[in-house]
Amino acid sequence: MKKKENPNKSPKQKTEHIKLDEILKSLFTVSNKVLINMMNTLFHENYKIDETSITIVNNEFITSKYDILRGDLFLELNSEKNQVYHIEFQTKNDKTMITRMFEYDFFKAKENYQRRKSKENTEKIVFYMPKSIVMYIEENNNISNHIDMEVVFPDEQEVIYKVPVMKCWEYSTQKMVKNKLYPLLPLQLFNLRKELIKLNKEKTKNKDKITKQMKKVMKIAKQTTKEIAKLEENKEIKSEDMHTILLATSNLFQYLNNNYGNDMKLNEEVDIMTKTLYDPVVEARGIKIGEKIGEARGIISTCIEFKLEKDEIINKLKANLNIDDKKANKYLNDYYKENKKD
Repeated sequence: MKKKENPNKSPKQKTEHIKLDEILKSLFTVSNKVLINMMNTLFHENYKIDETSITIVNNEFITSKYDILRGDLFLELNSEKNQVYHIEFQTKNDKTMITRMFEYDFFKAKENYQRRKSKENTEKIVFYMPKSIVMYIEENNNISNHIDMEVVFPDEQEVIYKVPVMKCWEYSTQKMVKNKLYPLLPLQLFNLRKELIKLNKEKTKNKDKITKQMKKVMKIAKQTTKEIAKLEENKEIKSEDMHTILLATSNLFQYLNNNYGNDMKLNEEVDIMTKTLYDPVVEARGIKIGEKIGEARGIISTCIEFKLEKDEIINKLKANLNIDDKKANKYLNDYYKENKKD
């Protein structure tokens, strides 16, 4: 999002702008599997989940004038390529976007070169630019499928720097699910912000229309949360992912309501709705974990009774519970601690 502060913004507006930024970034704090699937779609990649890890990396750079240059999101996928990806979120059609993207990418390439130089002790200077995308989250007919600029060197060598664009409003709930863009589902709520802004220009006159529009946002929020719950039920996402995406849905609704609707009862309703969906999932997971611990204790007790060695007990736990060495050792050590004689 645009980082230059508008001096005419009130403290509340500045706070809400920062909050929106953080909500959008939170959509990329999901589990490895869900995030890699989404990155594969966004950047037309084919990373294998079991062979790839992903890390959110530094997004702040110091310029030669000691100013802070801050991008939205940089992620590094650790595989054979160790590729860095850059994502910017935009609500407006900002003409300076391409130059800012170039700045962000150049500083990230420079940072990565300096890191490689210290590790590899190489004298060759190579800047690897990140793969970037701009995600426009609010409909605008003037936005093209990419933004670009031309860089011309003194020897007349020309390089086109091009960044693809994702128009989020073109993705329905069904299209997002089909393309495994699960964390982006809350953005469906944002499709109604444009109309809310328009109605708020004459807030008193349009009070009833604003209320009606916020009820439409609430309807979309309900549909979105049901879709998220279905994904968790079908094991497409983890319960932790479900919590992250539900929380983003709730926060995004509150952002819209606080800025354009201001009906506090609706905020409470959304909170209750997301809590009602999430709490039974957490409870069921707790019961399942409890059952597994109880089963592990029974296996260990029987093994000890038959005087099996530690390695044999570990193997029994792994075979019967379908768990790894680390988990089996934890169950056994916990059992020893609980049954330690004074």
